[in-house]
Amino acid sequence: MIKLKLFSILFGILCLSCDNEHESPVPDFPVSLTIKTSFPGDGESRLYAGGYGGVIVYCLSQGNYFAYDACCTHELNRNSIVEPDGALGICNTCGSKYIFIEGGYPADGPSRLPLKQYSVSGAGGYIHIWN
Repeated sequence: MIKLKLFSILFGILCLSCDNEHESPVPDFPVSLTIKTSFPGDGESRLYAGGYGGVIVYCLSQGNYFAYDACCTHELNRNSIVEPDGALGICNTCGSKYIFIEGGYPADGPSRLPLKQYSVSGAGGYIHIWN
């Protein structure tokens, strides 16, 4: 009985830590973007062309970046874009608010799913974003 409970707990932890990219309702669209890391400061975010609805890059701190598709996970169309403003983004259609720090999860509004997240790596003043 104890082994079954332990297995259930470990399985639950593994499921929670799974990559949300595969579960996102946002359509898959090839992403391979390299940008210069010219963010003026920590906590800044910018929107770039690419992905399904655009690519939001958030700089938590120098060398620590997150990248998300700008398509709202509630509206699911290319015209419903999450506009970045620091650590927060707001959908221009439904008003859903997303927090870019570690996961792009919704903070307010009708959306219940996080933004589609992309992989990020960096070196030599550039970051590469891909899926």
